[in-house]
Amino acid sequence: MFSSWRRERFVIDGGEVAVRLIPMAHIDDAFVADWIALEMRSVEGNAYLSPHFIQPALKYLDPRKRVVLVGIFRNEGGCDRLIGVGPFVIRPPTARFPLPHLEAYRSPHTFLTGMLLDRDHHWLALAALGAYLSSGGVPWCGIEFEERFADSALDEIHKDESITFRISWNEYYRHRRAILVSATAAESVSAVLAGGTLGKELRRKRRRLEERGEVGWRFRTGAEVTSECIDTFLHLEDQGWKGQTGKSMLSREGHADFFRDMSQRFAGAGRAFFTELTLDGRVIASTSNFISGRIAFAFKIGWDIEFAAVSPGLLNELELMKYADKYLPTVDFVDSGAAEGSFIDRLWRDRRDVATGILTGGYAGAAILPALSMARRLKRGSS
Repeated sequence: MFSSWRRERFVIDGGEVAVRLIPMAHIDDAFVADWIALEMRSVEGNAYLSPHFIQPALKYLDPRKRVVLVGIFRNEGGCDRLIGVGPFVIRPPTARFPLPHLEAYRSPHTFLTGMLLDRDHHWLALAALGAYLSSGGVPWCGIEFEERFADSALDEIHKDESITFRISWNEYYRHRRAILVSATAAESVSAVLAGGTLGKELRRKRRRLEERGEVGWRFRTGAEVTSECIDTFLHLEDQGWKGQTGKSMLSREGHADFFRDMSQRFAGAGRAFFTELTLDGRVIASTSNFISGRIAFAFKIGWDIEFAAVSPGLLNELELMKYADKYLPTVDFVDSGAAEGSFIDRLWRDRRDVATGILTGGYAGAAILPALSMARRLKRGSS
């Protein structure tokens, strides 16, 4: 089946690599297994690039969207081994980049794009990507990423002249995103609660909740992520303004089915966890989270509006902070997925830059970048 996919082959440092454009409709179980294996050995994980996420998203959220995978392969003894992959949509010229290009696929619930790159061969994968974009037989001149981690493996193109002569990164903008560092999370929550207006407010709300009954907290993972756990989360996420404005997953066709499918896939692989705040055994706040490599990704939260006055969502996040080092010993940090100014900024004090821009290759892509950069500077100056 590989031979039927569009591909370009290159020799880099004496070794043969291939870049293939693979329609999602053409992948089989064997390729999905290779994709999952690459995710687990990727230099940096990303749950939004996992087949556990992409396949349910395309089935339930974007069934008519034509998504292709850019697969990068290294020849090993006559066999191709996957060393890089990312989902993309083919785009015609746009106002932001007026040449044909690929755009990183984003579902309605995608909070981070990028590519999965083999930790032992990520330089080779980037070099192959540069050669691919610079190839005369490729009809697009760039790959656009909306919100990817800055200072990631993709940014090594800035540091290696053997790659930068073929490919360059043009950044549109960046912002800072809250993350929770597992190893120091307990210290962070102690600092939050020790003093200041926020600490006093949270201590008071915890006391008010305890006056109403026995407060509990649980971390659910693996087989504990049951259908009941998932549906309880969906019920809580549907409450309040989200349900009233049609923004919750239960209120949108296909979104709850997507969430159930995705959660079950990650849970089956031991890579999902839900946190639940309870009152007399009743779940009054829940979070859903998924793990890729050594990074956890906070997906969504929900809480019972009956208890809105005591902020059960915030109290639930505090408990995760207290026990992150215990329950997430192999996770370096949790990505909030939140925009700047979100409520989580008050609790999670560490930050990671998230950038949006385009990788360009070839003479046409490189030639147009100075004009685009100047246009963006003029636009920012006049706003």
